[in-house]
Amino acid sequence: MAMNMTGRCLENGWGTEPDLAAATRWYRNAADKGLDAGLYNLANQYASGRAVARDDAYALDLYTRAAKRGNAKAMTKAGRFYEDGLSVQADVVKAMDWYRQGAQGGDFRGQYQYARMLAERGDIETSLQWLKRVPLNATEGFLREAGDLLAESLDARLAAVGREMLDRARYLKQLAQERS
Repeated sequence: MAMNMTGRCLENGWGTEPDLAAATRWYRNAADKGLDAGLYNLANQYASGRAVARDDAYALDLYTRAAKRGNAKAMTKAGRFYEDGLSVQADVVKAMDWYRQGAQGGDFRGQYQYARMLAERGDIETSLQWLKRVPLNATEGFLREAGDLLAESLDARLAAVGREMLDRARYLKQLAQERS
């Protein structure tokens, strides 16, 4: 875990100058030890191509390995790869299954994506159940983005959840301003 956190510090410039190449080396060390977060963060490097050459197939392999170790964020990322057809044949059934696993694991992005796919298939009631969980852990920025999208929905129930997300985003922003 310390190797992975060293990578996070180097990636984000926490207590040091940002150094993506060094962060990637630390993520690789953590991944080589089997740490799910190390696998996830290394996958992010290959998916973004910021510190290493972009390699979607390798990123998906790393996300899948992290997911098998219980990393909910990696499950959600794997869902995106299958939904968008990144290095694999697009497969909405597999995407939805990965999103479901990420949602069940507590990842707010997985909860949102799973809810979105449920709503697209007409299962609004189950979608709403998942959407109501998103604000419990989501960032202010994510709530603002998701809230904006949902608030435009033609379904009044989805639009109401969107407005609730926007209210929560404003609250989190205000709280952060008061703390600084």
